Amino acid sequence: MAPRSHLEAATATYLVYYRHHLATEERVVMPRAAQVLTGEDWAAVAAAVPGGSDPLFGDDILDRFEMLRRQIDRVAQASRQDQT
Repeated sequence: MAPRSHLEAATATYLVYYRHHLATEERVVMPRAAQVLTGEDWAAVAAAVPGGSDPLFGDDILDRFEMLRRQIDRVAQASRQDQT
């Protein structure tokens, strides 16, 4: 187990680098790709991307978020009841 502060610092550092990476893609890479790639190139890129469910959330994204919302609501209600 690591102290929470270490995890928070590592996460913050990761997010800084990740956001910089995404900003660079949006500012440099994608505009250049739009300049040089043809419609045929983009079709080849789309064909190369594997189909399927979202790797993080799967196929049932809305169901999972609804279940999470209900769980948060139950915990909040229980917490309010414990405070009375």
